[in-house]
Amino acid sequence: MTFDKARALIHLLTSRERDFQRIAMLIYLIDWHVAQATGRQATDYEYDINIRGPRLMHLEQLVRANAQQPLRILQAIGFGRLNRSIMLDHATTTAVGQVLAQTAGLTKADLLKQIRSTTPVRAARPNGQAERADLGAIANAERSRLAA
Repeated sequence: MTFDKARALIHLLTSRERDFQRIAMLIYLIDWHVAQATGRQATDYEYDINIRGPRLMHLEQLVRANAQQPLRILQAIGFGRLNRSIMLDHATTTAVGQVLAQTAGLTKADLLKQIRSTTPVRAARPNGQAERADLGAIANAERSRLAA
């Protein structure tokens, strides 16, 4: 994907959604979809997850701080990098389309239900303590378990 298309993608998220918390939720879902498809996240963002879901406050603050500069959001959360330009692979662009289609019109409460139904959240410790989660490793383990 070209530099301009990557910029347009982030601009799309920030222009469609003015709710920074919702954008952070969408980025988590995009990461999870890509992890399920490829065994790695779309971003380098490190999620701390408990039974209530991923802690997204830091990601939300990052989106808020960079809302007027979409490219900086992309760089800050670590979307794939190559030669200092931003590249989004097919799996990521596919996941973005799927997530936006699946979440269109959902309230934040419904979006949170969708997030809580993901394997990383369902597999979180029942004591409520957050743990760093490697979405790619969780997706790979899930794939192996289902294949067995």
